[in-house]
Formats: sequence, C-alpha cells, structure tokens
Amino acid sequence: MLRRAHPSRTRHTFDEGSSRAIAESVEVKGGLGLKACALGYRTAFTTAAGLIATLMRAHNEGRLEEKLKLLVQPKLLILDEIGYLPIDRLGANLFCQLVSRRYERGAILITSNQSLTGWGEVFGDRVIATAILDRLSG
Repeated sequence: MLRRAHPSRTRHTFDEGSSRAIAESVEVKGGLGLKACALGYRTAFTTAAGLIATLMRAHNEGRLEEKLKLLVQPKLLILDEIGYLPIDRLGANLFCQLVSRRYERGAILITSNQSLTGWGEVFGDRVIATAILDRLSG
C-alpha cells in the first residue's frame, strides 16, 4: 500500500527535524517509484547531476538523440536534487530538451532544495528555467 505523506512532513526546513523531513521525502519518492514499477510502469531514478553528466557525455560523443530517446521511454522519471549543484548553460539546454521531449509522454517527479523562483539561478538563465517550468506544469 502506498502511504500518503502528511504535508507538514514534506517541507524542507533547517531545524532538528530536517533529517526526518529529507528521509521521508526520499521514502515518498522511493515508494512512488516502487508502486509505479509494481503497476507495470517503466520507471527510472537518477540525480540531477547524474542526468546532466549523462546528457553532456552523450552530446560530446554525438549520441544525444539516442540518449534522449531512451530517457523518454520510462512512464515515470524521478530526478533527485535539482538545485543542489549549479547547472551550466549547455546542461540547462540539454535538460530543457529532455523535459520538452517527455512533455505529455511521461511523468517527471523532481525534488529540489530551491524554490521555483530560484530556478533561474539554478539553470543560469531565467528564460530556460521558465521554459522548463512551463513544460513541467503544463
């Protein structure tokens, strides 16, 4: 059975309860991923840094199209830690391409330590951040 997270437990604060909130956030992501798998949905999990590195490597090797096709296939893509590390312009553009390709094809579950208003700084460009957020919310 999938447990519902209490809204107060999903907030990220910097008090003594932070470790618990983060652990519960990880538990919720993992639970959703496992439930999706159990229901027969193809699911993938990665960190934002890992995803950006994978996309950049594929771009540099001339295999970006192939990699994007693979990353569009899962019905659920779970991305952890957006905003933990800054993303350069190329990484932001590659991530935007992935989000655009996945648009209306599969769900993306994202965790971030940044508010949505701070995503312009995370991606180094407010226009790219707005395009990504538009696709994610559309």
